[in-house]
Amino acid sequence: MKRTALWVTLSLAAAFVVAASASANLLVNGDFEDDNFGIPGWVPGWTVTTYWWAGWGTGAPMLDRKTGYSTFTGTGIPFSGNYFLATDTMGHANFHVGAYQSFSVTPGATYTVSGGFMGGVQESNDTAWWEVKVVDGTTSDPDAPGTVIAKKDRPAGAGFFQFREEFSGTFTAGDSTATIFLKWGRAQSADYVISAAGFDNLVVVPEPASILALASGLAGMAGLALRRRA
Repeated sequence: MKRTALWVTLSLAAAFVVAASASANLLVNGDFEDDNFGIPGWVPGWTVTTYWWAGWGTGAPMLDRKTGYSTFTGTGIPFSGNYFLATDTMGHANFHVGAYQSFSVTPGATYTVSGGFMGGVQESNDTAWWEVKVVDGTTSDPDAPGTVIAKKDRPAGAGFFQFREEFSGTFTAGDSTATIFLKWGRAQSADYVISAAGFDNLVVVPEPASILALASGLAGMAGLALRRRA
């Protein structure tokens, strides 16, 4: 009986913990406010990297913790707080850069990803894109198959382009971990122009329905044990 009572207590406690976790952001430093002590390229909780770069002309631009950029009027400001992950640069195309972070999830559960992104590129003959993507597992491969949460494209030769938008999307976990990628790139041109990208307020939380189902399942098992005990 003591074992049954203990199991019931633990199951109910787990159900409450699971339900309470529904509002907790699974990402570390999703708002980029954590201090990096002025170290260029280091953003607590994130790996900032170059996914690929042609290796000619200017070096690939790197995202960093910034307070803003002024190149594209009205776009280069945080969605909240004082900082966001961003950069603006003048140079050639043929780069793909960004940042990523892995986090724990429950296989089969559905999660909501929300945040804001922004960017721009001057008139040029290259394609440009900005993307937020989630893939299963712990990986550093930005091309791994996954769920695209948000994406903006500027086709080649489309002229001056800028945007600043909030987004929200969902993914269903297929593993015990997932990795979110923040991606920015330009390709197929030697045009020497200014371009920019920024990301802010990244939040990943379980969908209420998934949390409710898991919590209800745990509570149901506890109730069944109580009935059998009776």
